[in-house]
Amino acid sequence: MNFQINLIEDILTKTFIIHQEISSDTLFVDSNPVEIEILKVSKVNSSISKTKEKKIFKLNHFTSQQTDYKDIPDNIARKLNKSFIELVSSTDDEEIIEIKEKKMFGLYTKKDYSKILDSITYFNWVIVHSTIVNEISKMPDFIRISESAGSINKVGAINEVVFFSSNEVEKNSIICGTSDSITSVFLNDISIDKKSNIYEIGIDYLFNYKGIRKLILK
Repeated sequence: MNFQINLIEDILTKTFIIHQEISSDTLFVDSNPVEIEILKVSKVNSSISKTKEKKIFKLNHFTSQQTDYKDIPDNIARKLNKSFIELVSSTDDEEIIEIKEKKMFGLYTKKDYSKILDSITYFNWVIVHSTIVNEISKMPDFIRISESAGSINKVGAINEVVFFSSNEVEKNSIICGTSDSITSVFLNDISIDKKSNIYEIGIDYLFNYKGIRKLILK
């Protein structure tokens, strides 16, 4: 039997989408590909200019097979989170930060993670590996927060910068962005095809990003 069920809400509550700091712009569409009208605001010679631009987006599609219906939201959300991390990790905007242990009098000092603070000041959020969270959480200004969304979890904040943890991020990388860095587009419905005891789930989505920077710790 082939049927359409809207599981999108159950799935998104387990993804990075639920964190408004990361993604404040989520669109739901009825077709794939889809034409979307974008309003661009710019300043030209002290005057505000507004222009409308139409773009056609081709959403990604993937399928997954599950034997237990109740596991569908968790498994789809995990794949979406992984796809998101892979996307933002591919940014060409990179900055190398030296935090290496320095040898003094034959001994090694601890790595100085405070060196990252100047580089993240102008961002709203960062995503790091759990091993880096353990180090950053020792900083005096770090405020612990615990909000889970599957494999990407809100773990704390320093000043106005919110920290998220994901073990999909490389251990020596920090992904930085602002509240308008990510636009997410989803087809309204998820298709489910049940054959015997196997559910085959199909979902269409697209993540666009801008202004993402990757800090590489050396």
